[in-house]
Amino acid sequence: ENIDLQIDIRDAINSLPEKMKSVYMLSRYDGFSYDEIAEICNVSKKAVEKRMSKAFVLLRKKML
Repeated sequence: ENIDLQIDIRDAINSLPEKMKSVYMLSRYDGFSYDEIAEICNVSKKAVEKRMSKAFVLLRKKML
């Protein structure tokens, strides 16, 4: 069951739009702050916040 859940989570993350996915991965897997991600991606902190918010919504929908 645990392996199936991990596969489902990975598939859900991989299905995110590329910009959302990169922001999500930088935050959750690489441990960068929103300020650091904004600098890395050359976008505003607000853009990072919006992408993360949308990513959470999409991931929740896919995991239900």
